[in-house]
Amino acid sequence: NNKMGNNKEQQQQEVAAVDHHVHETSIEKPVSWFDGLPTHVQFALLAFGVFLFFGIHNVLQEAMMSREGFEYGVMLGYMEVIGVVVCSFFERTFIQRETKRVAPLKLYPLVTFCLLGSTALSNQSLNYINFPTKVVFRSCKLIPTMMVASLLNKKVFSSLEYIC
Repeated sequence: NNKMGNNKEQQQQEVAAVDHHVHETSIEKPVSWFDGLPTHVQFALLAFGVFLFFGIHNVLQEAMMSREGFEYGVMLGYMEVIGVVVCSFFERTFIQRETKRVAPLKLYPLVTFCLLGSTALSNQSLNYINFPTKVVFRSCKLIPTMMVASLLNKKVFSSLEYIC
């Protein structure tokens, strides 16, 4: 019986030591005003922000691309990718305070090249189609993305996911 009591006491001490170690090594992120909002309000604000900034981006892009003599669609795509890289670096380093990379480094150039190609080619397409048509085609890119994910990553989507 005494041996059983010592075992239980030893287990409690081990759990307390682990809890203390986890508490000491965990990095607590400061809570912002946004984190204090209800989840549905956070979602609404983020959705509004996405539509607002994509709208501004598209209006500015159309204004630039529709100017007579503007022939820098590829360069515009390149500058957008540079902007994404710089903003991502600052967000990961100074806001999220990430210290290690999760994805393998060899994948980053491929992702960057695909983003650059997609942006540059869609900008160049404005020489042949109007801006609303470009937006409609870009909004349809989810279906080919899901098909590639199914083929390469063996991800399974329901029929409803393909429709909606």
